[in-house]
Amino acid sequence: MNNKINIQEIVDALAERNGITKKEADTFVRSMFDLIEDALEKDRYIKVKGLGTFKLIEVDERES
Repeated sequence: MNNKINIQEIVDALAERNGITKKEADTFVRSMFDLIEDALEKDRYIKVKGLGTFKLIEVDERES
């Protein structure tokens, strides 16, 4: 299952479904992700009901 969606597709769908401009939808989507990022930096774990769970994990560096 490889159903990837990018931010622009989210913005387009949000604008179409809610009768708002793409600029308004873009502002909302980017603000939402900024809030998630801020919460991750603070708590390293966040659960958004109906969307998913996000958490930061430490990984070892890879040699290139």
